[in-house]
Amino acid sequence: MTKINQIKQNIKNRDPKTVYYLVVFLQNLAMSMMVTSYVLFLYSKGLDPLQANLINAVFMIGNFFFEVPTGVYADYFGRKKSIMLFFLVWGIAHFIYFFSNSLQGFIIAELIAALGITFITGALDAWLVDSVSEGEYVGKVDYILSQAQVYGKTAFVLGGLIGGYLATINLAAPFLAEGFVSLFGLVFTLIFVKEDFIKPQAVNLKQGFIDTKNIVKDSLKFIVKEPTVKWLTIITMISWFAFQPLNMFWSPRFTNLGQVDTSVMGWAWVAFSLSLMLGSYLIKRFTQTKQSYQKMAYLTFILLGIPVIISGLLPIFLPSLTFFIIYELGRGMEKPFMSIYLNRYIPSDKRATLLSFNGMLGRFGAALGLIVFGFLGKAIGFSSTWIISGFLLLTIIPIFYLKFRLPASGWEL
Repeated sequence: MTKINQIKQNIKNRDPKTVYYLVVFLQNLAMSMMVTSYVLFLYSKGLDPLQANLINAVFMIGNFFFEVPTGVYADYFGRKKSIMLFFLVWGIAHFIYFFSNSLQGFIIAELIAALGITFITGALDAWLVDSVSEGEYVGKVDYILSQAQVYGKTAFVLGGLIGGYLATINLAAPFLAEGFVSLFGLVFTLIFVKEDFIKPQAVNLKQGFIDTKNIVKDSLKFIVKEPTVKWLTIITMISWFAFQPLNMFWSPRFTNLGQVDTSVMGWAWVAFSLSLMLGSYLIKRFTQTKQSYQKMAYLTFILLGIPVIISGLLPIFLPSLTFFIIYELGRGMEKPFMSIYLNRYIPSDKRATLLSFNGMLGRFGAALGLIVFGFLGKAIGFSSTWIISGFLLLTIIPIFYLKFRLPASGWEL
C-alpha cells in the first residue's frame, strides 16, 4: 500500500493521529493566509498606523478575557464541539473582514476572531491525548505533538505564500480564502474527529474565573520569593512590547521600500519562517552541547536588537530585508530559550499556573506595545519605531548580566 493510500485509509478509519495532523494543518492554513497583507489591507481601507494597531490590541485583550470561558466550554461540552466552534467562529470573523470597510467592523471581526482562537487553544491537544491514551499510540503522544508542529509550520509558511499571491488580485482575498478554509475545517472536524464524550458534572464558569484569580494571586506570591522568575517575567513583557512594531509594520515598510507587490512579501514571509526555524534549531543544538544560559541570552538578544536597528536605518530594500531576516533568526531562538530558562526555575506543582501568568503578562505587554507604537508609527514613521524597538531589546542584555550572574555551574543545562 502506497503512503497516499495509507493516509486515505487512516482518514476513512478516523485514525486519531492522522486526523490530528490534518486538523493542525487546516488550523494553521486558516490562520496564515492574511499574514503578509493584513496591515496593508487595513491601510487600504483608510486606517492609520494607530488605528490598525488598536484593532490588533483588541485581539490581544479579547484573547485574554475569552480564554477561561472557552476552556470551560471544551471541558463541559467536549473537545470536538470546541474545535468545530474554532473553525466556525474564525471563518465568520474573516468573512466579516472581507465585507467590512469600517473601523467598527474590523473591531467586531477581531473580537470574534479572538473568541474563535480560544476555542481551540488546548482543546485540540486534549482531544488527541484523550483519543490515543488507550490506543495504538500509547507512549508516543509527545512524538505526535512535536511532529504536528512540523506540519503546522509547513501550513503556516504555505498559507502566507499563497495569501501573498491572492492579495495581488485583491487585498481582501486572503480573508475570503481563510473563511472558506475554515468552513472546510469545520466539515472535516464534524465528519472525522471521533469523540466518545461524557459530560463532567463539576465544571462551571464561576469556577473558571476563580481559577484565573488564583493564578494571579499564587503567581505574584511566588514571584516575590523567586527573583529569577520575576526578572524573566519582566523580560517577557519588555520583549513582547518591543516586538509589536516589527510584527505590524514589516509588510507596509518593505512594500514601500522595494516598490513591490504582496507576492514578493509572500516570499519574504517564507524567508522569515525559515530563519525562525533555524533559530529554534540553534537553541536545540546549544542545549544538546550544554552551552550556558548566559551565552544563549546574550546571543539571542544581540541577534534581536542589532539587526533591527540596522534594518530600520537602511533605506534600501534588499539590505534592510536581509537584516530583518537575521532578526527573525533571533526571534526563533527567543521563544524556546525563554521557555527552557523559565521552566528551569519553576517547580512542577506551580508550572501550569506560572506559565499561564507569564503568558497573560506577555499579552498585556503586547497590547501596550501595539498602542504605544501605533502612536509613534503615525508620528515619527515605521523605521524610527524599529530603531526604538531594537534598543529596547538590547536593554534586556544588561538585565541578564546584572540580575542573573550565577556561578558557572548554575548556568549549565
